[in-house]
Amino acid sequence: MRKIQIGDCTLYNGDCYEVLKHIEDHSVTLVHSDPPYVVHSGVQKSEWYDRIGVNKQQEVLDNADISNGFDIETVLSELVRICKTPNYQLWCSKKQFPELLNYAIDNGYSWQDIMLYRNNALPNLNGKYQDKDYCIHMWKGRKITGEYKDRVTDYHWNIGGKKEWNHPALKPIEPTIHMLKVGSDEGDIVLDMFMGSGTTGEACLKTNRKFIGIEKNDEYFEMAVKRIGKVFDCLSENDIKLF
Repeated sequence: MRKIQIGDCTLYNGDCYEVLKHIEDHSVTLVHSDPPYVVHSGVQKSEWYDRIGVNKQQEVLDNADISNGFDIETVLSELVRICKTPNYQLWCSKKQFPELLNYAIDNGYSWQDIMLYRNNALPNLNGKYQDKDYCIHMWKGRKITGEYKDRVTDYHWNIGGKKEWNHPALKPIEPTIHMLKVGSDEGDIVLDMFMGSGTTGEACLKTNRKFIGIEKNDEYFEMAVKRIGKVFDCLSENDIKLF
């Protein structure tokens, strides 16, 4: 396990199932994370699927080890210990949403679903493709924060095009910023145990939150370090205004 500190951002290069065990009890206010989805469209035997890039995208997800989901029970049991009160914003696939929703209901949590619609995605024929991203915000023992403009539950975004941070499951920064404001206050600690390219870390820096990020993939960890370091340097020079 490797640890890097950039300002108030603590970044761990390691398996979250192990790193989470070392985070202090009741130290985190909000978990905002985009865990591996359950995505099993499989390689399709069709030249058309090859031509439009479906098979290539599935291979990218498989190679990045982010297409087979995560151990929900193990991770959530650690989050209960780590968080001051239950307060989790978890992105997921359609196949994972019912399990997370049932967990929230069974534990008496308040919850809100949030949708990120991919404007230029492939049609979701027979449920094979991910044309939208689901998120469930579940909480208990606290009130929703942020301004009215932050409490958006439907986002619409184009995917593809030029990406500065080349992660196959990259989320846009703007919705992340709004969601952090709904689930936390300035100075709070936000945890992302599946950090990827560091979107949550960037949003924390731009909204004056402290950040703990965990990523096991060495390539994506270095990407997150570079990204968060770049934002931190710009903020230190007052080149970026806080949102």
